[in-house]
Amino acid sequence: MNNNHDAKQKFDRQPYTGVEVKSASDSHNGKGSSAPSVDELLHELRTLQAELELKCEELRCAYAALEESRKRYSQFFDLAPVGYLTLTEGGLITDVNTAFAKIMGVEREKLINRRFADYVKSKDDDLWHRHCLLAKQHSGKQNCELALRRDDGTSFHARLDCLCIDEDEATEVMQIILTDITGDQTSAEEALQETELRQAQALAFADLATWHWDIQAGRFDFSKRWAGIRGYRLEEIEPDIKLWKNGIHPEDLPVMRAKLAEHLAGLTPFFQAEYRVPTKSGSWAWILDRGTVINRDIEGNPQRMAGVEMDITDRKQAEQSLRIAAAAFEAQEGIIVTDTHKAILRANQAFSSITGYSPAELIGRNPSFLSSGLHGEDFYQAMWSTVHCNGYWHGEIWDKRKNGELFPLWLTVTAVTGDDERITHYVGTFTDITVQKQAEKILLDARLHMENQVVSTKEEFEKLKQETADVNSALKVLLNYREKDKTDAQNEISSEVTGTILPFLKKLKRESAGRRQSSRLISIIESNLEQLVQSYGHATTLPAAFQKLTRVEMQVASLVRQGLSTKVIAKTLNISPGTVSIHRKHIRKKLGLNEKADNLHSYLLSLTE
Repeated sequence: MNNNHDAKQKFDRQPYTGVEVKSASDSHNGKGSSAPSVDELLHELRTLQAELELKCEELRCAYAALEESRKRYSQFFDLAPVGYLTLTEGGLITDVNTAFAKIMGVEREKLINRRFADYVKSKDDDLWHRHCLLAKQHSGKQNCELALRRDDGTSFHARLDCLCIDEDEATEVMQIILTDITGDQTSAEEALQETELRQAQALAFADLATWHWDIQAGRFDFSKRWAGIRGYRLEEIEPDIKLWKNGIHPEDLPVMRAKLAEHLAGLTPFFQAEYRVPTKSGSWAWILDRGTVINRDIEGNPQRMAGVEMDITDRKQAEQSLRIAAAAFEAQEGIIVTDTHKAILRANQAFSSITGYSPAELIGRNPSFLSSGLHGEDFYQAMWSTVHCNGYWHGEIWDKRKNGELFPLWLTVTAVTGDDERITHYVGTFTDITVQKQAEKILLDARLHMENQVVSTKEEFEKLKQETADVNSALKVLLNYREKDKTDAQNEISSEVTGTILPFLKKLKRESAGRRQSSRLISIIESNLEQLVQSYGHATTLPAAFQKLTRVEMQVASLVRQGLSTKVIAKTLNISPGTVSIHRKHIRKKLGLNEKADNLHSYLLSLTE
């Protein structure tokens, strides 16, 4: 309304210059310097008068329309159901409508030049101040909700829609639309209480813990569930922010701090992190933590933050199990998963590599298309009967690759059941045993060859054994002959020596009784001949003597030759002394010493090696 009035005053003060322009045009019409006649001047004056009257009529019509518009604006301004007001740059009220005066319970004239901030309740002073700064710094409409008070002390809640405009180059005003939302606020508070109740129920149902952080005071409040996740009762933990910061796994702390710093700086809409916290039992629990800054000061620094967290330990363990299962699924063994109708749902890369079929060619098909045709229907019926009865089946089977090649495999089919013990899926795991089969064939061939070779060798051995027996028999006969010849020769020599030579020597010995040297020489010859007769046919070398002995007797003889006692020999050979004595007797007998008084040790030493 005031803007329209000011515009009218500016318009009324503006001079009309139509005559001057006309005169100026006449001074340059190029008609010469002679003065115009009176009739010409009168004609021009009448023409100008008519133009002026037309202009005046247009101005009156425009003014009337402007006045009508002003009245309509004034009516709309005053009769609007919401309050309108205009503030100066300093926050003074310069104009209000009837609705605003009615809302405030004050006459319009008493509101002019009052500070609007005086009507703002102290708890919302900072909010009003920040809103004013925001409206001045940004073009376009800004809105907020404030608690206002009237002069009679009553208060109400209002919604403000503000717009800063430049009235002229040096003056800026703020136009405000104010709406009383006290009734809505009451309903909103009731709805908020209802929402908070539902949120509490939802948090309890979802097993969520809540926390609130007063950043300026350093106080950290948390719910009963927050403490319960860590294995504590609520009264066992002091509400201090150090508890939160220090109770984080060292490996997770850097990432969590970085994400928290980004959100506190306003770079992210909310804070979210997964990290481990220690429990009272000494173990670590995984949690998902999410929060947001709910209050900042005028400069944008965070003052309060709230959030929720959830125990995700089971989920993390499940994820780890899934990762292990995924790694196992992509092992070297071929694996397929089917539904209860035996339609393939998933196959690993090893299955595709072995069979030659891509996953797209396998999904949805029954594994029976891989059948080699070597197994009858009874075989498969028995296999599935075993699966349904025992929960699994394993065995050797032949299948067919995509290129038509048949190959052997070791197959295990396992039934997967749900909580109700009903089968939900089947898992087939197999290993290509082509190389194993080839190795088995090579081994079987080698075994058959070895068995044939053993039979042939055995036959040759029996033949050689027979031939050896024949040779041994012949040798035994020859040895017997040789022994007989040896005995005969020994008897002949002994007979000749004892019957001829020894008597002759004895005769010479008697005849040489007076000659000591001759007698002595004859005695030596006689003694040697007697020794020769007695030892003829016996071994004269150690190897020849040992050939007559067994292995143990050879060991005993060797130790006797070294001068060891029977007790030491028994201990050395780990046999009894009596057994050593028996072996000694056998040795003396085999060496022809039974009838002689020769010492066995001395005799063995006399033999040359």
